[in-house]
Amino acid sequence: MAIEFLLDSLDGVEESIHGAYEEREGKFHFNPDKYLDLKSSGLKKNNADLKKEKDKLKKDYDEHKKKYSDFSDEDFESFKEWKERQALDGAGDGNVDGKKPDDLHKHYREQLKTEKTKWQTEKTTELAEKDKAIGEWRDKYRREKLVNNLTAWAAKADVFDDEIETYVDFLIFKGHFGLTEEDEIAYFDKAGDTTPSAIAPEKAISEQLKERYGRFYRSSEKGGSGSQNTSPGKSGGTDWRKLPPAERMAYGRKLNKARA
Repeated sequence: MAIEFLLDSLDGVEESIHGAYEEREGKFHFNPDKYLDLKSSGLKKNNADLKKEKDKLKKDYDEHKKKYSDFSDEDFESFKEWKERQALDGAGDGNVDGKKPDDLHKHYREQLKTEKTKWQTEKTTELAEKDKAIGEWRDKYRREKLVNNLTAWAAKADVFDDEIETYVDFLIFKGHFGLTEEDEIAYFDKAGDTTPSAIAPEKAISEQLKERYGRFYRSSEKGGSGSQNTSPGKSGGTDWRKLPPAERMAYGRKLNKARA
């Protein structure tokens, strides 16, 4: 559903984003920054909870690993003697269930080794599953952060309301924007660039990309501040068949979504 940036009433607006509107002089004004906070709060909490659970599992794993690693040959000998005393208590011939003391020693050592290996395997698998879940939530959070910020910046830059979603998909597809390892949004002037541009991402949308993809904006520097560019798909707009391949794909996805 397209975001309305100025409303007389919040009737019909999803209750989950009411907090993104500010009431001034009887009107409700959309605040992109509050909208970003609302959209990312749930993902941040899930990411933090998963990391906390993973850290606890890792701590338990390290403690048990240390406990088992402390077993020396002397400890096993003591364990053997204790088990032998337990097994031979009251048994005159030194046998328990047909096993002699040396057999018991070997049996219990193998049993202890089996249990230790089993525990380590279970914990390794559990930690791997938690790592995978954290990775999936991190990828989702990073995608949400990128899309939400670009959506808010596109709205500020005067992109057509019904073209914002298509334009954001197009910019990501073209490789103009991405996230660094520190989850900071970076702008890339050309596809294939590995070094982010020094131009701030928000400024790139409002200036550099406005010159390059003016058809998505209500007005562009090419047409002057008072000119009105018609968005793709509107009557009198740019012929989609003349668009570059990447823009044509983004435009096609928009039409398919509208028909669904």
